[in-house]
Amino acid sequence: GANKTTVFKMSIDSDPGSVEVLFSNISYNIIGLAYSQARDRVFWADAQADIIYSSKLDGSDARQIAEEVRMPDCLAYDWISEVVYWTDGSSNTIEVVSWEGNYRNIVVSKLDKPRGLALHPRRGQMFWTEWGLKPGVTMASMNGANQRPIITDNIAWPNGITIDYSMNKIIWVDAKLQKVESANFDGTDRTVLQEADVRHPFGATLFGKDVLWTDWYRKSVEAANKDDGSGRRTVYSGLKQPMNIFAMSKQGGTSSCTTRPCKDGICIPVGSYEHTCLCSINVKPNEDGTCGKSPRLYLGGVNQVSYLNIDTPTIAPIPIYNNEAIAVDFDYSEERIFF
Repeated sequence: GANKTTVFKMSIDSDPGSVEVLFSNISYNIIGLAYSQARDRVFWADAQADIIYSSKLDGSDARQIAEEVRMPDCLAYDWISEVVYWTDGSSNTIEVVSWEGNYRNIVVSKLDKPRGLALHPRRGQMFWTEWGLKPGVTMASMNGANQRPIITDNIAWPNGITIDYSMNKIIWVDAKLQKVESANFDGTDRTVLQEADVRHPFGATLFGKDVLWTDWYRKSVEAANKDDGSGRRTVYSGLKQPMNIFAMSKQGGTSSCTTRPCKDGICIPVGSYEHTCLCSINVKPNEDGTCGKSPRLYLGGVNQVSYLNIDTPTIAPIPIYNNEAIAVDFDYSEERIFF
């Protein structure tokens, strides 16, 4: 889990649960959080720096994988294609970036304050919450196609959302109605799991037979049975503004991207049997499936040369110590910088 400045690991087997700080004060407004079991890496979004980072679980080997993310309220990880999705409540988009940060694109735009996001890579589907003028839960293919609102009434401030893969259900929390609810993927069989003393729920995840959620007002992580809401308990309390939370559970299965059909860029599963290949924004895959060059400007400055992606736009420094670059040029054929 995470609060504003700290990412921590929590054991829910003991009563009360124990907390181990993984790293702290690397970022100062941590909101979104996701995890790669295969890479043993955690991804987090810093809303103050407008950057998405990746690091080992102890905070080492920290890398920037996306910049200018504005309001990254929620991260979600496709462990098969190895890409990070996030909602951006400022640009009203859902974006995706490869786990190492090489390719980035937009899959959904023109939303109304998107917040929570959950992925089902094996089915090529995703679910997200919006809390704007028409709050609700929407289902779509993971490339943004086939959008279908599935929860549109009796919903106000939906925040975190998670998937019960074994039962084909979604579970979400509503901060205004103060509820934890579940439903089938098509919105049917809607069930209130918890509404007693649910104050301001934000993040949600599943672990075993439990749904867990963070509560800003109670400063806690709460848990209850995912099927009927029984066994409500406080897993841990005394947390300052706990944000998103994820369970370190097994990430397995296959999707239409398992065989790595895209030579470059990002493979997006579309349903269970189809896929689409994405490069960076405004860059289309070549006929052989490779990605062309993204337009860039190179800028000289004190102690560094930076490159600006014209189509994103993002800027990234290339450290050059003990130099003051006053002019810069680039050889495309050799991919070398001269300064």
